[in-house]
Amino acid sequence: MSIGPGYRTRASDHAGKCLATLACTLLTISPVNTVSAQSQLPAPLFAADDVLALSIEAPFTTIRRDRSETEYRDGILRYSDSEGKQHSLPLGLRTRGEYRRRKDVCDFPPIRLNFRKNGNEANVFAGQDRLKLVTHCKSGRGDYQQYVIKEYLAYRILATLTDNSFKTRLLRLTYIDTEKKKRQLYTKYAFLIEDKDELARRLGWKPEDVPRLEDEQLDRQQANLVNVFEYLIGNTDFSMVLGARDEPCCHNIVLYAATPGTFVPVPYDFDLAGLVNAPYATPNPKYKLKAVTQRLYRGFCRNNDLLPATLAAFSEKEAEIRRLVEEIEGLSGYHKRRITRFIDDFYEDFENERSIEKNFLRDCATG
Repeated sequence: MSIGPGYRTRASDHAGKCLATLACTLLTISPVNTVSAQSQLPAPLFAADDVLALSIEAPFTTIRRDRSETEYRDGILRYSDSEGKQHSLPLGLRTRGEYRRRKDVCDFPPIRLNFRKNGNEANVFAGQDRLKLVTHCKSGRGDYQQYVIKEYLAYRILATLTDNSFKTRLLRLTYIDTEKKKRQLYTKYAFLIEDKDELARRLGWKPEDVPRLEDEQLDRQQANLVNVFEYLIGNTDFSMVLGARDEPCCHNIVLYAATPGTFVPVPYDFDLAGLVNAPYATPNPKYKLKAVTQRLYRGFCRNNDLLPATLAAFSEKEAEIRRLVEEIEGLSGYHKRRITRFIDDFYEDFENERSIEKNFLRDCATG
């Protein structure tokens, strides 16, 4: 028996012993799709997965020093298209984020790009307005590029499971500091994240800001898929019902109104996940975990009836997820092996009814 292509189970060893429980239904269940919209094609920037080489000229000395979240600095983005044509796009840059914007955490902060109204109509950046740029954090540490690629990989894994996720594009980005006679600082891996309004356009939904909400207001299938995905990557740095501290809902989740009264949660920001295992990542003391690589399922108990189909969807995509790890550019063999073992552990966590009870049903959230 199997719950999906490529799923490794010891069903033949215990099928006769299965109890009439939710976990046992995993042996025969078929995967189910999450909520879907009338999806449009992604913008040109996110329509391909190959690595895009480009450069940005900007006053990076000031950007790294001031770290303003309000003041944009002028810059120019340059790249060559597939036909060799050179493109130069004016844009503004400012720092963004919270934790990685701190100087004691990262000497190079995350950046927000703001494209000018004119100049990017007939190129790969057509239609783009604002974009998040995920950077390398530590300039003098080559290993920090691995953490950028691993966070990018987390976004790609989610995209294999659902269209209800942010598109991304991996870059080889050359930074040129205009305050140092246009001196090239370095070339690093980075990636761009689709803007939340662009995702709304693509899926035909509307992003919503609410103070907080109850789990009953969330689309059950998408919420379940996101919770299992966060478990896969070992992430607890999110909330679908509350914002961080006194901020509006939600923490590292964007809510979209798909139908009246129902919200679709779309996650982002995975640098504190165990799959990434960044040096600055520490476990949330609230959950009493010993390391960020220790998993904790935070799904809602009221959605346990959907868990078999949700896990079946992950089983169905196992081969594709593993192929992503093997084929992703820039990731070292060492990190590929560590991630492969981490993914092995995830699939072992629901290979039989006892493991499902231990890893999912026992720790589900009651509200």
